[in-house]
Amino acid sequence: VASMIPAGTRGVSESRTIISGLMAAQLKLEELRGTPYASLAPGASSDTVSTFKRTWTVTDSIPTAGCKRVLVTSSWTDGHGPQSTTLTSYVTR
Repeated sequence: VASMIPAGTRGVSESRTIISGLMAAQLKLEELRGTPYASLAPGASSDTVSTFKRTWTVTDSIPTAGCKRVLVTSSWTDGHGPQSTTLTSYVTR
């Protein structure tokens, strides 16, 4: 049983990192969704929060006119290599 403890501890640590990466993306997505439609400029941008690089892209008229698609990706590197999660939302007038 004692030999299983390091593997369990690694799993908990990896889960925390994944959840933190997802939360970093979610916070940026909520910030962008709270931006007035007219102020939500199309294009791409990025920042870094802790160990997570966040990139986001706003695209006009996707999937229809009067709608903007917002994609937010949070990226990081862990013991398994590069990891990322992407969230998508739509903002309408």
